[in-house]
Formats: sequence, C-alpha cells, structure tokens
Amino acid sequence: MATFGSGTSSDQAVTVASKCHASGASGIWYQWMYLFATPFFWIVAPLLRRFRAVTTADIFEARFDLGVSRLFCAAGLLKSALSLGLLFKGTGAVLTATSAGAVNSDVMLVLLAASLLTYTLVGGLAAAIATEFFQSLLTLLFSFMLLPFVLHAVGGIAGMKRTLADPAMFELFVPGQIGVFHIVMLSISGLAMLVMIPHNLGVFTAGRSESDGQVGFVAGAFLKRVCVALWCLTGLAGAACFAGRQIDPDQLYGLIAQAFLPEFLPGLLGLFIASVLAASMSTCSAMLVAGSALLTNNFYRSLRPSYPEIHYVRAGRFSMMLVAAAGLGFAFWFPGVVRGLEIIIAITPIIGVVFWMGFFWHRMNVAGAWAGTLAGYAAWMFTESAPGAALLGRVWTGWVRATADGATTAFAWQMLIILVATVAAAVIASLRTPRPDPDRLDRFYALSRTPIRPGEIVPAPCVLPVGVIAPEPRWWLSAGGVHVPRPERRTVAGFLVCSALVLAMIAGFALILAL
Repeated sequence: MATFGSGTSSDQAVTVASKCHASGASGIWYQWMYLFATPFFWIVAPLLRRFRAVTTADIFEARFDLGVSRLFCAAGLLKSALSLGLLFKGTGAVLTATSAGAVNSDVMLVLLAASLLTYTLVGGLAAAIATEFFQSLLTLLFSFMLLPFVLHAVGGIAGMKRTLADPAMFELFVPGQIGVFHIVMLSISGLAMLVMIPHNLGVFTAGRSESDGQVGFVAGAFLKRVCVALWCLTGLAGAACFAGRQIDPDQLYGLIAQAFLPEFLPGLLGLFIASVLAASMSTCSAMLVAGSALLTNNFYRSLRPSYPEIHYVRAGRFSMMLVAAAGLGFAFWFPGVVRGLEIIIAITPIIGVVFWMGFFWHRMNVAGAWAGTLAGYAAWMFTESAPGAALLGRVWTGWVRATADGATTAFAWQMLIILVATVAAAVIASLRTPRPDPDRLDRFYALSRTPIRPGEIVPAPCVLPVGVIAPEPRWWLSAGGVHVPRPERRTVAGFLVCSALVLAMIAGFALILAL
C-alpha cells in the first residue's frame, strides 16, 4: 500500500481522463508508460535496497563522487517539485469542476499543502506510510466510484461507440498519435525514471526484508495499473457523456462527479472529494520526505557536518516547506496537466539513464555522468524552444507537429533526441577522460550482489556490515566493459510471471474495448 499510495494520485486520473477525452483509449499510455517496465521492478527493488542507502544520492556518490551526488540532489529536487506541482494542478482542476466553481482551487491547494505538511513534519516516513494505508483505500474508492454511473448513463461500451463514432477512440495503438514508437519511448523513459524518483528508495527499504520490498513494490504497481484502466474507461465514457459540449478536458473527472454523485446519494460527492484529497496527500507526503532528505542529508549535511542530529531533523522540516512551496509555484506555472506530465517525462529520465549506464558500463566515470546529464538537459531546452523545433522541421517534418501556437517538437521524437544526446555525451566524455577508481567500483558492485540479512547493522550509507563478505561476481554478459549480472532463479521466475501479467492485462483491456 505504501507503493500504491506514494505512486498514485488524483492528478494521474485527471491526466488519463483528459488525454483519453482528446486521443481516445491510447491516452492510457500516459500512465501505463510503466507497464512494460513493471517486470523489471521485480529485479530493481532488491537491487537498490542492497546499496544500503538513505537516499538515492548516496548511491550516486558511491558509484561516482560527491559532486555527482549533489547533481542528483538538484535533479531529484526538481523532479519532486515538478511532480508536486502537477499533483496540485490536477487536484485543483478536480475540485473546481466538482464544486461547479464554488470552491476556489487556489485556496484549496494552499490548505492541502498546509495539512499534509503538518503530519509529515511531525511524523516523517513513519507517518507517511501509516497514512498511506488508509489514504490508499480511499484512492481505490476514488478510482472505482465514477465509472458505474457514467458508464450506465452512456449505455455501456456499445453506447460509447455509438456516440464516439471514430473507431480510433477505442484503439490502444494509434499511428500518428500514440503509436508503437510513442509507447516504446514512454516505456524506456519509465524504466529510466524508476531510479530517478526520489521516494521510491524509501518504499524499497521500508519493508522488513528484500522480499517484502520486492513483492510489495510489484503488487502495488500492478494495483495502480488496474486503476489506470478504470480511469481510461471513465475518460472515454465522459467524452461520450459530454459529447458536443465545450469543456476543459482537465476538469472532466470533476464534471462527471458533479453531474452524477449528488443525485444518487447525499454526501457521496463529499466522499469523492475526500478521496481526491487523500489520493493527493498520500503521494505528496512521500515526495516531501524524499525531497527533504535529499536537501538535508546529501547537501546541507555535507556543508555543515558536525551538528547534533536534532539540528538536521529541524533542517529537514524546513526543507519540506521549501519543496512544498516550489511545488505550488510549478502548479501555477503549468499550462495544463497533460503538458505538465510531458515536461516531467521528458526531463526526469536524464540522470536515470546516467545511473543505468554507470551500473552496466564500468568505463563510465564522473566526467561522463556530468556530460550526459548536462547534454540531456540542453537537448530538452533545444527541442522545447521554437527555434529548435523550426530547425528540426527543416531537417525532417516528421520531427515536429503543428499546434495553435506554431510548430513544436513531436513528443516521442523529443524523448529520443534527449536519450541519444545523453548517451552520446556520456560515452564520449568517459572515453576521453581517465578510468574510474577500481577500488570504488569494487565496493559499489560488492554492495549490489550482497543480500540484506535480518538485523544487520550498517555503519554508514552504502557500506557493507562489519564482517560481511560479498559473494563472487557472476556475469551473464561481460564484454567491452559492459557487465550484466547473472540473475538468480527466483528473480528470473518472478520476471517471467510479471511479464505474463503485463501481457494478460493488455489483452484483457483490449478485449473490454472490443465489446
């Protein structure tokens, strides 16, 4: 439930419903972008836990150095603030539509931030996980609540198809809009973002054992995938219900609630609003804890290392307020939830790609990490700008798409350009500078292959317990500096089971759309 609660929020339902209203069922991939990456969660969850880190920045320091750790801090804080901003933006859109404009969404967002800050400041990670259990139950209710009403109103799937006459609205893959290439790039970004999301490490390590973190993370992820399918159907039904009316797609979810819930049962709309807020707060609290940990533990503490622990606790609480304030700022900056999500998807995987290159390619060094990260952000700024899009359009028109404001870089191609720039710069810089310290590499990889033992005491982040000897390395592939560890049988079996579940989920949802 910690995985589900921290990774599921009301803005995601708003995004899916809004995108499905505009593009049809293929809009589901804006949250199903992690679906093909989900089997890899089974592998990654115990791997990251074995680094015995407090934050992901500790892992970057163990592999590279303190400078790259701080680089990740900056990128991680940006990711937390952007995600908080998107969450606030989506929640505000639902509240505005649900109340028919009676609720001032800006005031509600400030109150929401203040309330979640209160219990997170007091209780930290323990409070976040405890509240996420109950909030996750409300999130499930929020995901199921609207679909029966709006589906009945439009006459089920058949009625939706009669109203929305375009068959492409019910296709999961639509060439030219959200086709196979688009989905491949979203999936690659999702896998790269897995290590980039700061609060994921807290979820991996909060369980009692590697197995708890592994099973819990994958089960919570699959539970979210089911909710995404429900949001997609709700968005399609909403598009049919409000066909012919000019509405803000970001407010679709709230408009459905406002139209149906008060007539069915008094107080049901209030329960829906409570569920929306709970879905937001469960994710916000995890982001705030992770963001404040990065700012306090990996940046401030390194500058002022000799203070009592209570000093850093207070600094962490102040850091939470800074992260929340930055999130509110981004909420007012985003033009809409779908566009906000595209910005996050484009820039978040950059340093995640650097991590995976550093894990599998032993030649990757500090210079490569910096070069790859900076090149990735430069590529994003270039493709995001109007001159950059115009230049790409002169080279090949397929790289751009026309909008009301002029030509912009096509989103899937933008992701590919950023990925290529990141990898190319990292490889060139690493090959033209000295090799990384072999002792540092040995310590780093020794952590990754040493299982967690019950009751072990770790003297410092990313350090093996006293007396523990790392197993000898076993490589599945070792050539040209690229080393892929040989997985255990349990890991392979779990990966295959998860892959089968992914295929079954896609086939099942496609069957529902075909009814």
